Amino acid sequence: MRFERRAKVFREVHPLALQIILSSGVLNGILVVRSIDSCAKLVNALIENNLELEITEDDDNYKLIEKNTLSTIRVISKHRLIANSFKTFFKKHN
Repeated sequence: MRFERRAKVFREVHPLALQIILSSGVLNGILVVRSIDSCAKLVNALIENNLELEITEDDDNYKLIEKNTLSTIRVISKHRLIANSFKTFFKKHN
């Protein structure tokens, strides 16, 4: 039970769960697995470029989710001001 709660924290709540790549403005997530077998399957899928992904949408964002781990891979904000700020900032710095 505690193990599952920690996995959920790292997938959804932890401040390091999503990190922005300053050179591109892309918000990247982490992949959280809970077993050696899951880790092996995930690494294999990464190497073979064969991740199972789905796009979800809520009121604020579009999210790219890895289906087996339910980890968020990418986030794109729907908020026009935030999206515009990122575009403007990264055009200036690249």
